[in-house]
Amino acid sequence: MSKYIAGQVIEVNGYPFVRTVFSGAEWDNDGLHEYQLVGWKPGCNTDRDDPYGSINFFADATGEMILTVVSTHKPGRFAERVFYTRQWRDPDGKVFGAENKLRITSAAGFTMLTRGYRHDFEVSE
Repeated sequence: MSKYIAGQVIEVNGYPFVRTVFSGAEWDNDGLHEYQLVGWKPGCNTDRDDPYGSINFFADATGEMILTVVSTHKPGRFAERVFYTRQWRDPDGKVFGAENKLRITSAAGFTMLTRGYRHDFEVSE
């Protein structure tokens, strides 16, 4: 029996976000207009300047990853699968992400997702 049930929403707090600049362009009657927007992207930046060869992970702030369980299935002798959707809540509180994009992973993999970011990271000041 699965520990995850359809409709269950899991909010993973303390997920790292970095500030990033998004570039775009729009056409109108006057021609092409380029623009830039500053926003948040889930994940970390890395620092590889460590003299010992280690990689350090840095975030500008933290937000949340929102996982919604759609269903679970145990196909015969294979590992249980969790079907889910993923969204993000950035540090400013804005929720974004494809609510209708179905994802699938093993129950063990899903449990790892619910534990947070895969690497230790520091929030830069």
